[in-house]
Order: sequence, then C-alpha cells, then structure tokens
Amino acid sequence: MYGKIIINISAILFVAMCQIAFVAGLPDIFNRINIAVIVLVFILSFSNLRLALYWALLLGIVIDVYSFFVFGTYLLLFLIVTLCAYFLFINFFTNRSLYSLVALSILSSILFKLLLFFSSFLVYSFGLKDYFLQIDLQRELKTVVVESLLAVLFFYFFNYVNKNSRFEFLSRYKI
Repeated sequence: MYGKIIINISAILFVAMCQIAFVAGLPDIFNRINIAVIVLVFILSFSNLRLALYWALLLGIVIDVYSFFVFGTYLLLFLIVTLCAYFLFINFFTNRSLYSLVALSILSSILFKLLLFFSSFLVYSFGLKDYFLQIDLQRELKTVVVESLLAVLFFYFFNYVNKNSRFEFLSRYKI
C-alpha cells in the first residue's frame, strides 16, 4: 500500500515539474499545453474517480505553489475539470476507445481554459490582482489541437506499455 502511495506521489511530482519547468520553456503554442489535464483524464479513464481526485488535489497544490494566480486556483479548477470529465465519461462516453479519450481530453482542456480565463477575470474584477489573461482564440485552438495529438500519443504509449489495458482503438460489441 505504501509503495503505491509513494509511486503516485512521485508520478504527481514528475507531472507537475514537467508542467512547470519543461512546458513553460517551450516555444509559443507549446508553452500553453496543459499536460496535467490530459494526465488527469487518462487517470480517470484508466483507474477510478477516487484516484483521479487525489491526483487533481495534489497536482493543484503543487502547481499552485509555483503559479502567479491566487493560491487554490489550479486546485479548484483541476477538481472541477476532473468531476466534469467523470460526468461526461460515465454518461456520454461509454467505452474506452481512442475517440472517446481524445474527445474527453479536448472537452476537458477547453473547460479548463474557459474556467481559468473566467477565474482570472473574477480575480481582476475584485481587485485582487491588477491583470487578467487575454483570450487569443486562434492560439488557444492551436493549443487544443496539440493537446489532442498529445492525448493520442499517450493513448498509444499506454497501449504499448500495458498489453492488458482496457483501452481499445474501436470497441468490439457483438450485435
């Protein structure tokens, strides 16, 4: 049990540090990629809601420490996105195929970006910070496309690493 906890905490710290240190140093469109949201969607799809919420909680805390936003912003947004992704996964995406995971990743990324812009606007409106994020739709759409390609790469990586995974390219239902 303690081994799983240590592995999960190490993986969470690795994802957070990749998000903070590696992605932030990339060129224009690539530095806005949110690896954490994509990983949360895959944890939610691969495991269960409880583990995904733990990941969202710890990822939010670690990324909030290094963020310029009000503390708790990423924590709250990751929890909201994880719960919304779970709702969509249970009610609308009934299988674990490539298409459903990519669609869920795209919807989660768009939701995260919208909530981040909205929370930035609220913080600016209440005078807590003297700036807010500006929306550049063309850049954000390009970023969502890159994030969906990254989700496809994660899908094939997980299928290659774990031969007994529950993911399928197309679901095989007998009619």
